[in-house]
Amino acid sequence: MKRTLLWGHDQVVIDFVSNLAPIERPLWRDLYAGVGVLRADGALIGGVVFSEYKPQFGTLEVSAAALSYLVFSPQMLVELGAHVFGQLEVFRISARTSDTNIRAKRLLKGLGFTNEAVKGHFYGKGKHASEWRVIRPEWEKKWGTSDVLQKAA
Repeated sequence: MKRTLLWGHDQVVIDFVSNLAPIERPLWRDLYAGVGVLRADGALIGGVVFSEYKPQFGTLEVSAAALSYLVFSPQMLVELGAHVFGQLEVFRISARTSDTNIRAKRLLKGLGFTNEAVKGHFYGKGKHASEWRVIRPEWEKKWGTSDVLQKAA
């Protein structure tokens, strides 16, 4: 399936991702960007939102949603990581998902994220959140340096 990344349409991607949020409609502050995933016919089928960007600390939070778990190819996710760690010079990326979202947790682990905590009852009674993070040295150990990734992209 041919897919391309959509840059520069932040609000469209933000609306797409927040409307697909299974538990809560996120309210992003300090938005950096939204990157969409387009099908060959131009339809938006997935999106990633980079928010809570704090360049003074080298941190940001990532949120993502898609119409299918097959939307995000490994190459696409590695390209997005190269952008965040390379061009934005981020040191730490954090992500949060429902503790029952097995596919999201498997994807995060496969990308090199580490599960840091479970926040009990974060989404309401009996609905826990799983907190994840990856730092630049861990990412580069798994995927190579950001400079190499940017040249390959």
